[in-house]
Amino acid sequence: MAADGATYIDCTILDTSASGAQIRIGQGRTIPDNARLINVRDRTAHDFTVVWQRDGRAGLRFVHTYPLSSNMPEHLGYLRKHWLDCACR
Repeated sequence: MAADGATYIDCTILDTSASGAQIRIGQGRTIPDNARLINVRDRTAHDFTVVWQRDGRAGLRFVHTYPLSSNMPEHLGYLRKHWLDCACR
């Protein structure tokens, strides 16, 4: 998860749909109300808003989706770079 382009928060995606996701962020951790989720497996990034947070989990509603395997707006290039870094691990 990319909070601001410079800060990344590791999370586990538990469930996804076209409109959102449920993630595990760890007990006692919180995430910003708006950020970007990078789905390494699906090669996508999503702008999201948090719908709920509790017990180390969060429900997200996707606002916009970016395919990471194609051209992206230049100001979001850091998402593609981070995706490639994660995919190589």
